[in-house]
Amino acid sequence: MRETLEHMSSHRLGEAEQVSVPTPEDLMLQIATGNENAFEELYDRLSSQVFGLIRRILKDEAQSEEVTQEVFVEAWQQATRFDAARGKAITWLLTLAHRRAVDRVRASQASKDRDLREGIKEFQESYDDVEETAIQHDESRRVLQA
Repeated sequence: MRETLEHMSSHRLGEAEQVSVPTPEDLMLQIATGNENAFEELYDRLSSQVFGLIRRILKDEAQSEEVTQEVFVEAWQQATRFDAARGKAITWLLTLAHRRAVDRVRASQASKDRDLREGIKEFQESYDDVEETAIQHDESRRVLQA
């Protein structure tokens, strides 16, 4: 009985060794044909690396999660553009991730700069209003005194 179990176990291990696991490049080719299962497997395998790169650039966890999602949506939409002859799938995904993260940093900085400019402009306008009001008040008082 023990020998039979050992033989069955070794036979099953042999079967498991024969099942090949698709490479990320294979998965990208399948994704290009609209295979959702391949996309899910690629996401499960590579999302932590993509998120890690984005997180190092953005620092903010919520924004990093959002950009990671955007990268995988772009990978789904642009899978036909992936060329395994030009590089690995992880390299392609990390390039997309880096570009998206840098774009997010630039957009965030531009927004801060724009807010600062508008804030200064509004401050100057309100300051001018106060000054103008004070001058008018003084002139009115002088007219009344005359």
